[in-house]
Amino acid sequence: MSKVNAVICDSGISVRQLDYIKAIDIGMGWKDENGHGSQVAEVNSSLFDKVSISSIKILDSMKQCGLDIVFSALEVINDLDVDIVCLALAVDEDEISTLLLNDMKERLHKITKQGKIIVSSLHNKKNSSYPASLGNVIGVRMIEPHHKMDFYDSQKSIQCELQLESVICESKDGFYQPFKGNSNACAFFLGHICSTFLNYGKRLTYNELELIFNNQTINDLSFTNNKLSKSKHITYERLSEINLFVTQFIEEFFDGLNNGIILDNIKDIQSLNDMIHSLSNFGYKINKKTFLKFSDLKTIETLSNYLLLQGGDI
Repeated sequence: MSKVNAVICDSGISVRQLDYIKAIDIGMGWKDENGHGSQVAEVNSSLFDKVSISSIKILDSMKQCGLDIVFSALEVINDLDVDIVCLALAVDEDEISTLLLNDMKERLHKITKQGKIIVSSLHNKKNSSYPASLGNVIGVRMIEPHHKMDFYDSQKSIQCELQLESVICESKDGFYQPFKGNSNACAFFLGHICSTFLNYGKRLTYNELELIFNNQTINDLSFTNNKLSKSKHITYERLSEINLFVTQFIEEFFDGLNNGIILDNIKDIQSLNDMIHSLSNFGYKINKKTFLKFSDLKTIETLSNYLLLQGGDI
C-alpha cells in the first residue's frame, strides 16, 4: 500500500484546502461555514503526505444537520474507494428513535462489511453517543493527562482514549482557532490508523487493528504525535502565554483599549503594521511568513494567533 484513502464527513473544507483535498458535494456544497471540518482535515493533511483525503460536507454553520443528510453521505461513502471513514460528529442517544438507530446501524454495516474502517468521536458532554458507541465503529474520546499507558480497550464501547494537547490550526478561511476535545482526538487517531496501514503495507481489518492497538501503549503514538508537533500547529497553552504578553503590550501601546477590540483603537492598517514590528523591540522575532491577513486581526486573540503562527518566539 503506497497511499491511504480517507473520507471526512464534517462541515466541509476551506478554499485553500481545495488544492490538496477532494470535495464531494451531496447537496450541501463544500465550503466550510463553521471551521470544524477544516480543522479535522488540516490535522490529517499535516501528519502524512501519503494520505489522500476527501471531504463530504454534512454540517452547517452551527455544526448541525438532519439524519437524512447523514444517511445520504453514508450512501455515497458506500460506493467510494476509501480505506477509512472519519465521522467527527455525534448524535445524542436521546435524540434518535429506535427505528432510525437501526437504520443507521444497517447503513454503517454496509460500509464496514466492505472492509472500510469507521472512526467517530464521542459527544463531548456525554458518555455515549452515536455512531461512536456502536459496535462496528471505533469510538474516540479525549481524556485528562495521567499515568495511564494504554490507550485502547476493545472491550469498551468507546475503545480509544487519548491524552492530547489542543492545537491552533486554520478553521474557516483566514481564521485560526483552538482545536480540542473529542474531535481533535478523533482526527489524531484517524492519522494513527493511516500510519498503521502504511507501516503494514495494506488495509487492515477491524479485528487486525483491534489486536494491534490492544497491545500498544501511548509510546506507540509518539511517531504520529511528533509529526503533528513539527507542523505549524501551536498548543493552546502556548497561546495563553502569548495572549497575556500581547494584552499587556497593547494596553501600554494604546490608551482605553475597548474590550480587547484592536481595530477600534487603530486608525489604519499601517498603524497595526507598526505595532507588530514594535513587538520586535520586546524580544519578538518577526519574519515574513504570513498566516493571517492584517484585516482579520480584530481582537487580541487573532493577533496572538498571527504572531504565534509566524513561527517567532518571545
